Amino acid sequence: MADKDKKRDPASGAALYEAERVALLARTEKLRALRLAREAEEAANAPVVEPKVKTVKAKGTAKKKKEPAGKLSDWMKSRSDSGHNS
Repeated sequence: MADKDKKRDPASGAALYEAERVALLARTEKLRALRLAREAEEAANAPVVEPKVKTVKAKGTAKKKKEPAGKLSDWMKSRSDSGHNS
């Protein structure tokens, strides 16, 4: 029906609206069913991913601790002894 017919007869306009709504719901349900079937097929055919096995480090191979570089006061004294900031 044309838009002019909707304005003239409210009952036929409502019926047309309801028919369009029902058609939209039917299309939506059909597409949802197709999507769910596709997703189920993809899930069934998906490759199996094996989890990675963590390697355990042997004892005694831990990182060595860093020795302190020195004290700030020692560094400042060496700088002043060498003529910096004089």
